Amino acid sequence: MGQFEGEHKKSVSRFVAYRSIVSWCWGLLGARIRVVIPACAVLRIRQEFPDPDGQYVGFLPSGQPRLPLD
Repeated sequence: MGQFEGEHKKSVSRFVAYRSIVSWCWGLLGARIRVVIPACAVLRIRQEFPDPDGQYVGFLPSGQPRLPLD
């Protein structure tokens, strides 16, 4: 597996983990309904599936542009 494939797999895994914790805690939400995931869950997901550059978006209310966190 190439470096890009490994990075993409971690990104997808993070997304799936976030979706899983949300559906487990709050059930299935609509496309524009967002909740803040507990920090302990976010940190654990980021430890398990890290971004190679350490760049994460964080919580955005619906309709906000995506800018990376420092």
